[in-house]
Amino acid sequence: MHSVNFYSFRVLTHKGSRASKKLNDLGLSNKKTAYELFVDYFTLYKNTPIEFGVSKTKISLEQHTKLHFDNTKKIIYGYIKVGKYGESSEIKDVKLKKVHYRTTAYDVTLKERYILIYLPDNLEEGIIAF
Repeated sequence: MHSVNFYSFRVLTHKGSRASKKLNDLGLSNKKTAYELFVDYFTLYKNTPIEFGVSKTKISLEQHTKLHFDNTKKIIYGYIKVGKYGESSEIKDVKLKKVHYRTTAYDVTLKERYILIYLPDNLEEGIIAF
C-alpha cells in the first residue's frame, strides 16, 4: 500500500504571479484547455515511457489499458506503472537466505499506481492525486 499525494494544478498569468488563468482559457493560439493538453501529452506517451532523468524515474501508461479519459467531466483516472532505475539490488526469498535475482542499474521495477487528474473548465484550479 502507498500513500496518496494531492496537488493543486494552476496556470499562472505570468512568472511570479499569484493570479491564475481559467483552465479552459489559457490564452493559447490553438485554444486548447488544460484538460486537452494533458490528453495530448498522455496520447503522445501512450506507447513510449515517460522518463524523468534527474530522479531516474520511468512511467509507463501501458497503452492506456487502465487509464480513462472523461471528456465531459474533464477527468483522467486509472492506473499507470511507475518505477525507478539506476541502482543494482538483490531480490531474495522471504527468509533472506537465497538470492533469486540481482537487478542491474538498467532494470526498472514497476509498481502500479492510481492517478486522478481533475481539470474543470470554468475554474482556475484543478487537482492531481496519485
